[in-house]
Amino acid sequence: MYYAQNLQTQMIVAQRIDTALHVGTHFDGAMHATDNRKGDMASLPLDYLCNCGVVVDISKHMHDWAVITPQMIESSGADIREGDILILHTGWHKHYEGQPQQDLVKYFCYHPGPNLDTLHWMLQKKIKWWGSDVGPATTP
Repeated sequence: MYYAQNLQTQMIVAQRIDTALHVGTHFDGAMHATDNRKGDMASLPLDYLCNCGVVVDISKHMHDWAVITPQMIESSGADIREGDILILHTGWHKHYEGQPQQDLVKYFCYHPGPNLDTLHWMLQKKIKWWGSDVGPATTP
């Protein structure tokens, strides 16, 4: 993140953020993977994207190809409420480029992910959307 324009020279303050390729979400996945062109993020109502959220630390359960279960999430002690946005902290980011435990094969190929029971649990909890700190996006 850096200043692209500043008050002293341009009479405006503008900052720029540069990120690695493929940073972001997959809210628009339907637009890329199906014929459903209504799957773009711009078509989603703002109240779908914004809400209270909770970050759940499940990192102590993680290992190569770990399966994230509802029991892991619930045993965290986090106060997860109906309609929340759920962010799962797996700790897998420690394997990304530039991190002390960098291992890009592990990061991209051995990451944890949920099983079908977890997705059903999220539907029952009416989780608005969810994400995690793994390389391949896992946000339905």
